[in-house]
Amino acid sequence: MQLITLGYLYRQAGKMQKSLDCLNQALPIEQKAGNQGAQGMVQNIMGRVYTDLGDENKALELLDQALLIWRSLGFTPPKPTP
Repeated sequence: MQLITLGYLYRQAGKMQKSLDCLNQALPIEQKAGNQGAQGMVQNIMGRVYTDLGDENKALELLDQALLIWRSLGFTPPKPTP
């Protein structure tokens, strides 16, 4: 979980490559542990990093994967308010 937190904080600080480095290390750890919620979190943050970097295709792929995981766990994201 520390790598996920670091990845999130690096993104917030604008250090996208460091963020991706942490998140790319975290993902296989969470997959091996079977922690699907954390996998979704990693993919969500990675998707946001790729959005920030302008790679919308990679971002959409990762965000879709995160959403699939969360839905499989019973999470329904809130609908945006107008």
